[in-house]
Amino acid sequence: MENKEEMPNTKNQTLPPKYLRLSGLEPLIITPESNFINVGERTNVAGSKKFLRLIKEEDDAE
Repeated sequence: MENKEEMPNTKNQTLPPKYLRLSGLEPLIITPESNFINVGERTNVAGSKKFLRLIKEEDDAE
């Protein structure tokens, strides 16, 4: 979109209720009707010295 004429008009759009919106591989919108949400955590050896040590020691039980 190179000029204002190509930009979509969003002034008069009705916005949905304010729900938690997350993005990742797929968008996720959490509403009061949402059931249990299981949140996973990524592991990163660059972000945790303890995790790096456990990986090097092959201690995946902890």
